[in-house]
Amino acid sequence: MYPALVTPCKQDKSRADPLHVAEKAPQENKWGKKHSCKFCSKMVVKMSTHLTKVHAHGADVAAVLRLPKGSKERRNGFVRLLNEGDYKHNYDVLEGQSGTVIPKYRKAGRQVGQLSACRFCQGLYAKSLLSKHLHNCPQNPDPSKHLKWGECSKVGSYMLPIGKEKNSAFFQAVVGRMRDDAVMRVIANDSLIIKFGSRLFYKKDVEEHTRGNISSRLRELGRLVLELKAKSEMKVASLKQALDPIHFDLVIETVRAMAHFEEPSHAYKKGNLALKLGYSLKTCCKILVSEAIKSSDKLLLEKVQNFSSLLASDWHDSVSAGAAQSVTMAKMNKQLLLPSLKDVEKVNGVINEDMQSTEYSVLAKATLASLTIFNRKRGGELQRMKVQDFQVLQSSSIEEEMLKTLTTTEQKLVKILQRVEIKGKFTRPVPILLTPSMVHAVERLLKMRAEKDITSPYLFASSGEKPFRDSDVLRTYAQKAQVDSESLFTATNLRKQLATLSQAMELSKLEEDQLAGFLGHDIRIHRGVYRKPIQIVQKAKVASVLFKLNRGVDIPEEIDEKSLEEEILPADEENEDEEPAATASAEVSKEERPPSCSLSNENTAGACASVGDVSLTIAPATSTSAKGGKTLTQK
Repeated sequence: MYPALVTPCKQDKSRADPLHVAEKAPQENKWGKKHSCKFCSKMVVKMSTHLTKVHAHGADVAAVLRLPKGSKERRNGFVRLLNEGDYKHNYDVLEGQSGTVIPKYRKAGRQVGQLSACRFCQGLYAKSLLSKHLHNCPQNPDPSKHLKWGECSKVGSYMLPIGKEKNSAFFQAVVGRMRDDAVMRVIANDSLIIKFGSRLFYKKDVEEHTRGNISSRLRELGRLVLELKAKSEMKVASLKQALDPIHFDLVIETVRAMAHFEEPSHAYKKGNLALKLGYSLKTCCKILVSEAIKSSDKLLLEKVQNFSSLLASDWHDSVSAGAAQSVTMAKMNKQLLLPSLKDVEKVNGVINEDMQSTEYSVLAKATLASLTIFNRKRGGELQRMKVQDFQVLQSSSIEEEMLKTLTTTEQKLVKILQRVEIKGKFTRPVPILLTPSMVHAVERLLKMRAEKDITSPYLFASSGEKPFRDSDVLRTYAQKAQVDSESLFTATNLRKQLATLSQAMELSKLEEDQLAGFLGHDIRIHRGVYRKPIQIVQKAKVASVLFKLNRGVDIPEEIDEKSLEEEILPADEENEDEEPAATASAEVSKEERPPSCSLSNENTAGACASVGDVSLTIAPATSTSAKGGKTLTQK
């Protein structure tokens, strides 16, 4: 009776087509919007009529037909059956990666990665509209519940089939949390980028901050692939295709464009991006080499090895050298701005007041800020301090002989302070010192955690699983204390302040090594990165040396020339009352002299000694003062 309404299923033919999303039917074809039947998999235009005429004997259809005609419940029942048929069809198409995907609302230019399924009605909606749909979905048991946009799309994506590489802890922990855009879709569909991220994920400890670091590395490669697609007009569609010697010049050109390379000055505005992309490409080449060896693909192995050779020989001169120079030049003449000691005193005053609070969040933030400022640690290290780290407090046990070498004040500090170790950068142990007030605050914090039933392993955890961010806490206290410059009061600047002001203390090399070890970095990083030059020291100390060496230089009018000569310029070695010291010559026979020692005059004062091929002139052994008549021995 309705021959035009039911059409044979064209699923077999569509499976041979590439994966695409169904678009809106043309204006003249009003009834061209077809759906897949849940029971027979046929493509049908009017699903309610098809179910009534063909599948009325089914239990699901019969339950809907028993509802009153024209009612909202009957209409929602047919919509549910329609969505279930489309979901079954879409699952098969996505699993086979070929065919036509049927969304709920069709729009031209929409891609598969922009769609996600509703967890209740199983309809396929755009991710941007899914949150709005859940509030109006007839199958949603609690429409009033507020759901975040990212949570809706993430849960809906789990209802769709994913590959073996995507069905992993790495993909769900890193890629699944990314912002859904064109870059994320490139990453999700590029097997080499996924393997690169997976290697980083299993190489490091699973921490909250490592996921963000890995995500940024993957997004850099995803942007590179997008730029390569645009420049090559889709000839390079994946990172694997880009690692070919034919496309090496194109890769260099694309990286330069991403890093904003300026041709006249050969400078990069984003030099760090170019450097990191070079490291990532080298790692991807290693991954691809191992894959080619496993699959015995000699052609791929040869291509990747040749590309790696080009990276080793040409990448430094073409990209890395200029990028590193641009990064260094950007740091030059950068004004040194560090928080003052008065600002630290103001903030500590506010923190001490909050450490007496009986509220959990206030006490946790105050204790975290106090530990950070006192120990000058990286903010991320202390905010991720574990409860088990504090439970193994190391009391200062020291031998009596070592204790005697310390001053009275140092001996008291050894007995009062407590010490714990936490995991720092590169998994190196970092010591933390706690005063008695800090220990008391942490003990109170642990009691409050037990009362609030907080099970997070982090000591300074919020009501959820994540800890409080140290940077946010320091910024809040800087605002409360009304310091002169709030933006400068950060954990990094506090570390630089300690390393810089320690120059005025004239620490020995051993003391500098101990200070760098306590801060958790190498002595070279301490001197080259954290320690900044003090302008006062350079102007005062170094200028005195320069004035000693540059006699006759114009002295500024603001400086008293007489006092400058007395304090800085060296005094004459000869006194008016004294006669020049007489020198006693040591006669050395030519036969006794070493062959490498040659004197132009035999009566010349001093002796000559030979060490290897180097001739050294030794000062006269004795000199006699004409006034006192005493003989002075010079060593």
